[in-house]
Amino acid sequence: MVPYFELSKTGICVQDRGRVVLGGLQQNEVDKTWSEIVIKNPSAFNGGVWTCLGYSANGREVSLGVAQTDYSTATTARINKWNNGLTMGTGVMVFEDNDLVLARRTNMVVSDPGKISMAAGGVLDTKTQVKSGDFLGMAVTQMENELEEELKFKRKCGVIPVGLAIGPGNKAEWLGVVFVNGPKIKDKNEAVKLIKVPRRNLVEFVGDNRPNLELSTLWHLEYWAERIAKTEGLDFLK
Repeated sequence: MVPYFELSKTGICVQDRGRVVLGGLQQNEVDKTWSEIVIKNPSAFNGGVWTCLGYSANGREVSLGVAQTDYSTATTARINKWNNGLTMGTGVMVFEDNDLVLARRTNMVVSDPGKISMAAGGVLDTKTQVKSGDFLGMAVTQMENELEEELKFKRKCGVIPVGLAIGPGNKAEWLGVVFVNGPKIKDKNEAVKLIKVPRRNLVEFVGDNRPNLELSTLWHLEYWAERIAKTEGLDFLK
C-alpha cells in the first residue's frame, strides 16, 4: 500500500516551488508523445496542472513540494516513469444510500481508458486560484467542479476532503467524499456507465477487480474499503 494520510489526522503544509523546467531531450519526448496522443484523441487538452515534486512526513505533519506544469509533460512523465512531473489528482467517492458509485471510463480518456474509477475526479489543474495559501481548499473546489461536470444528481452534502495518497514518482492523489441521490452520467466523454457497489461487498469487489481499477482509485479503496464496508454513513472517517 502506498503512503496514505487521513486529512482529519494530518496537517498538510504545501510549498509552491514555481514551474517545472525541462531539458531539451525531455521536451522533445513530451512533444513526440503529445502529438501521438492528439492523433488518437483530437479533443485532448493540454492545460496547466499541478505536480508533486516530493514530500516529507514527520509525525502528524506532511510537507509537500508542489509545482506547475502542463498535462502533456505530466502524461509523458507517467508513460516514461520519470521521477518528477506527474500530475496531482483529485477524486470523489460518491455514495448513494449504502452503495459506492464508481464509473467505467471511456476509451477516449488519456489515462487508464476503460478502467473502473471513482465517479468524479481528474487532474488538479491550475485554473482555480489558491486563495490565502489554502491549497486544500483549492483542491476541494476542483472536486466540487468535477462532480458537477461529470454527474447529474440531487446533492445530500458538500464534498468533504478525507485523504491524500502519494504513490511512486510522487504521484499525489487527493480524495473527497459526498452523498447524492439519483446519480447519472453527465459527461459521456469520461464515463460509459456507473457501477454501484454495496458497501458491505466493497472489500471483495476490490480484490476481484484490482487489475481493472484505475490506479489512484485503487490506492484509495485499498486504504478505506474495509472501514467503509463495516460502517454506515460517514462513520468510517471516525
